[in-house]
Amino acid sequence: MLTNDLFFLLLHGVFLFLLIGSVIFQLFRNDRLRRYLYISLSIICILMAMFRPFGLNKDASNYEIHAEETCKLTECESILVADYDVVYFLLLSGVKVFFDGQQAILCLAGLALAIKLFVIARITSYSVLSLYFYFCIFFLMHDVSALRVSMAIAFYLLALYLMTKERIKSGVFAYGVAMLTHFQAAVAPMAQLMNAMIGRRYWLAIILVVVSQLAVVSHLAPVSLMINLLMNQDALRLSQKLFVDSSTFEIKTTNVLIIMLLLMTVFPLKQTVHKNMILGYCFSSVVVGYMFYWLFAGVSIYPDRIVQFFWAPLSILVSLGKFYTPTFVTTIMVGVMFFLLNTWYAPIIFQ
Repeated sequence: MLTNDLFFLLLHGVFLFLLIGSVIFQLFRNDRLRRYLYISLSIICILMAMFRPFGLNKDASNYEIHAEETCKLTECESILVADYDVVYFLLLSGVKVFFDGQQAILCLAGLALAIKLFVIARITSYSVLSLYFYFCIFFLMHDVSALRVSMAIAFYLLALYLMTKERIKSGVFAYGVAMLTHFQAAVAPMAQLMNAMIGRRYWLAIILVVVSQLAVVSHLAPVSLMINLLMNQDALRLSQKLFVDSSTFEIKTTNVLIIMLLLMTVFPLKQTVHKNMILGYCFSSVVVGYMFYWLFAGVSIYPDRIVQFFWAPLSILVSLGKFYTPTFVTTIMVGVMFFLLNTWYAPIIFQ
């Protein structure tokens, strides 16, 4: 198990290596060296996820309870005793056959990260820029702080990959596994429908996303408007505070950064999507996230979490930065700002 000091030293070291490596490989193309660097840093990231200090986030106590109360797969009488997601329970039960307690949870974290980095590598040809972007935004947000979300994203990315390889049955199965791993993946199949609706009209999709977020800031979210209408009915006598969280109506810097980056992927995407269908699915996934955010903004904290779930395919999409310098520069900038935000200005883990 890593100490806190060693973990944070490795965290910043990997960040610097990825930042410098992304710039170097943008200037000097060397496919073999890029592949070796991607694999080496991926292994380091996986080991960091598996051997990190356990109590780094506020949900650590909940996962510790899961690790203690979940039975080994060979000893379980019924999966119905679990009050959390079925696939998560099954995987944790299976891992507990080989590992006990906290190490079983950390082993799942490493497995989920390995799946995601494998899929990203296969789709992007070992893009160091994609690994850089993923590490800056999602390593602390999901792999360290939200294991079930991390696992659901792993199966979701795998589903996108399988569907574009025309392995439809396997893709549908992976979708199902993702949805049974965490509820945030419940609307994941909408990416397929959204991709068909968007086609190659990426500019229209960007305008739609921007307008939807302006509507959120203006408190014009459909579900919260319906709740407000119901709350005004004297017969109900219910408090709006029970249902609506007004903090989600604020302009958020993170959303602005992601939308700006999504905009910068449109230029190279229009040139390459006919060659790689999965890039269109990744773009559509982010759009789905923001449409859901608009529909349910103000209803507890779930819209925030779901839109962050659908940011994940951007890790694949930013690999287009190797063809378009403004996309590359924007990716680097957004990655630096998120890393500083997650580690220093608004840390999501305990230091």
